[in-house]
Amino acid sequence: MPVIEYALDPAALHCIQVHVPTEQTVYTVMLDRSVLGFLETPDEQRIGKYFVLPDRSTLYVRIEGRRPQVFRNSYLLTPLTGMDTMFSASRGAPARKSSGNLLERIKKVAGKV
Repeated sequence: MPVIEYALDPAALHCIQVHVPTEQTVYTVMLDRSVLGFLETPDEQRIGKYFVLPDRSTLYVRIEGRRPQVFRNSYLLTPLTGMDTMFSASRGAPARKSSGNLLERIKKVAGKV
């Protein structure tokens, strides 16, 4: 099952993971690899669902086509290493991809590159 990861902070210390099923079934939404909830039905996936994070901020997740759109406090989050960030959730896969691209984007936004 592929996973798309979204950073909640600039250093990517806390991340949202959305497990994208290989078939049109249940999407799993996780915070730092702990389950927050599920998008189960096609209507729920299309309309989206709100989750409350531990810091009391709101997370909104909906599925557009087969791609998750993730919002925190109404701000769209981008995938950690680009739009096509997907990796296997198997036991042998690394827990997290390199955040080098994220750090480069942060430096560019801060005007340091």
